[in-house]
Amino acid sequence: MSIPQRLLVATDFSAGADRAADAAIELALVWKARVDWVHVVPEPSHALTPSSDALITSFVEHQHHEAREALSALEERARSRGLESEGHLPAGRPGPAVARCAEEIGSDCVVVGSHGRTGLSALLVGSVAEKILNASPVSVLCVRPGPFPGSKAGSRGTLVYGEDLAATEHRAAAAELAESFDCRVVAVHGVELPPVSMADSSFAPPPELLRDSVTEARERIHELWKESEKPTEVVVELGDPATLLCDEALR
Repeated sequence: MSIPQRLLVATDFSAGADRAADAAIELALVWKARVDWVHVVPEPSHALTPSSDALITSFVEHQHHEAREALSALEERARSRGLESEGHLPAGRPGPAVARCAEEIGSDCVVVGSHGRTGLSALLVGSVAEKILNASPVSVLCVRPGPFPGSKAGSRGTLVYGEDLAATEHRAAAAELAESFDCRVVAVHGVELPPVSMADSSFAPPPELLRDSVTEARERIHELWKESEKPTEVVVELGDPATLLCDEALR
């Protein structure tokens, strides 16, 4: 992964999307990148009687007008910071439409906001961010609720990276991000325990095997990152990798 030069921000003009817009602008300033905006207008349904066609047409025109004005405001927001910017207004389903737009204009990173919903709310609303992530032909940055670090001079803190001991391109991406933000790296690896479906403790792996697995993984990660110019901390523990990664980020 090279540092993105053309960001595409998928927006529904909500508070979550506004945070993603802030993040994209700050990243573009650091990376000297261009920012494009895309809002997907749902395709009209003609399931009603023919007499409703005029009403549907009027509603769609109103949607386009409102969206175009909102996109123009985002374009100006980016241009006021010295960035090149343009808005796009395709119709269709968000995932495929955003992916298609990214391909057509040559974006190398899609930025999307997350509402941070969990539980029943997430089930009812669904995750547009997840649909975009699954459909996108390029990397996707999902911005969670909360503050995003600005483009201030000096160190930007810590980048927490999930190390799987295999994906060279992911490691290279983490190293490039750490370089562009001048931050240290914490490489996190979780040694997952094999599932044990029986109560008999003889099915559990011996403690010395687990200790050796952790030690071997830690040594391997230090070897993989030894040429990095950024300070790198290695965290290897027993447990679910996703949980360990999130816990380490919070720490």
